[in-house]
This record gives sequence, C-alpha cells and structure tokens, in this order.
Amino acid sequence: MDGNERSRFRRVCGIAAALIITVALVGFAAYALHFMLTEIGPAAEAAAKMLIPAPDGADGAAEPTPAEEEASGSAKIIREFSAAAPDEVTAAAANVVAVAVVFQGGELAVGTGFILRDGVIITSAHLVESREPDEPVLAVKVLCDDRIKDGYLEHYDVTRDAAVVAANCPGRMLFLDERPAKNGEKLFASGLTFDPDGGPTTHFLISAPADGSKRLKDLDFSSYPKGTVEKMRRLLKKGVPEPRGIKTVFVPGNSGSMIVRGDGGVVGMLVISDDKLGMSFYVPAKNILHVLGEAGLE
Repeated sequence: MDGNERSRFRRVCGIAAALIITVALVGFAAYALHFMLTEIGPAAEAAAKMLIPAPDGADGAAEPTPAEEEASGSAKIIREFSAAAPDEVTAAAANVVAVAVVFQGGELAVGTGFILRDGVIITSAHLVESREPDEPVLAVKVLCDDRIKDGYLEHYDVTRDAAVVAANCPGRMLFLDERPAKNGEKLFASGLTFDPDGGPTTHFLISAPADGSKRLKDLDFSSYPKGTVEKMRRLLKKGVPEPRGIKTVFVPGNSGSMIVRGDGGVVGMLVISDDKLGMSFYVPAKNILHVLGEAGLE
C-alpha cells in the first residue's frame, strides 16, 4: 500500500467511524451478550464492512459524499433522573458522556464515561480493550455537549479496569473521594442506557445503598463467559483495591457510570453487575487515581 492509498484508507476509516458512531449514539444499538463487553453486534458488522475499503474499481470504493464528510454531526440524550438528589450530585451527573470505540478489525463498542475535569474523561478499560490480538483502537468518539467529538485514548489499565480519554469536552471539575463507602450508605449512580430497539439514549440518575455483604470473589464465576471471568479475576489481583458493592442491578452500556456520594464526590466507577445477587460492583476512586498517575494526569 503506497502513501496515497494509506492516506485514502485513513480518510475513509475516519468518515465511516463517524457515521457508525453517530447511528449508535442516537440509539440504533443492540445489547452486548453480557455486562463487561459493551459491544454493538449489528453495528460491529456494519463497521467491518465500512472500515475496510474495497479495492480500486470495486463496489464501495467511491469517494465520500459531502454528507458523509459532515457525519460527525450532533446527537441528543434524554434525561431521566429518578432519584431526588442533592444539588452537588445533580451537578456532577451533568458530566456524564457517551464513549464509542472502533477497533482495527471493525468491531464497535459503546459505553458510558464521565468528565473528571475539562478535557479529561474516565471510562472502563474493558470498553477500550481490544477483543482480538493485534486489533488496536482505530478511533474514539465522545458525545458531550450534544456533539460527537474526536477523542484520544491516553492510557488504560486492565487490572484496575479504568481508562483515560482526552477530548474537547468541558465540564465541572469533580473530585475523587478515596474514603470507602460504609455499608448501607446512600450512593448515587449516573450513566447512560442505550436502547436495544433503536429508541433514544437515556441519561439516568438513581440512588442505591452501598452493599458490603458480598465481594467480587463471592460471585459464581461459572455463570459468566470465559472472557468476562478473565477480566473479573484481573480485578482481584493482589495489592489492587477490590471493587466494592452497590445494591442495584445495571444493564450493558452502563459500564463506566460514576458512583457518587451525596456531597458530589466520586467514590468509584461501575464495572460489573450480577442479576442473581441483585447488586453491582464499582472500582474505587483509588484505582482511578492510580491510572491517572500512570497517564501523568494526577
């Protein structure tokens, strides 16, 4: 592939990624098979076809249209806050964003993230981690301010399941609260739910108590797919603060949602949910701070 072909390949990939992500973020998405992999099945198939350009002279090799070149576009999210929350919590929830990732092999993953401070976004590492060897991230898009913007993957840590994305997204500065939540303490969760039937994306805010009765190691790993089990075991690595419980269940796409105290302090980020136990787990703020340090963004 010569220089012109490579340039054309990158341009077509960028346009295709923008088109696919625009569709996914406004609601044309299907659920993942399980919570820790927020991949979008039909969209992933479309991505594979659109991101790999056809040979010269073959169908699909036409130059992009002006409409395709403007595909970064805008998208809106419906806000549905079911919890009566303190002003500090509602203000923190305004920092929630959607994050979409296209991998080299054409797979598309969509999930939740939140703005920690201007330009710095936190999301789950399992959202940005490649599902296949030698298929790195090709493009990252972030939906903030009702606009789809280019993002850049700064760093991620699969053991702590946290990732840092840079994007031109302004937001209120949040603080990461390392104090462990007490059992029964009222917490708030805010993130995004992507409708599998093509409806609008919903921004939620709910309240639920911290639950220390079960730990991640208490889950029945045999009920999970192999890939998810491998990820959960990494979260139990010796010396790494273990995910903590919250008494509510979430759905695919919620991964990366912020978990907040009543004073607006972020105590962690949602990473996994278990229907049988009726609870979910979040990585503590200490893990996020560690990953920020690895990225040089403390």
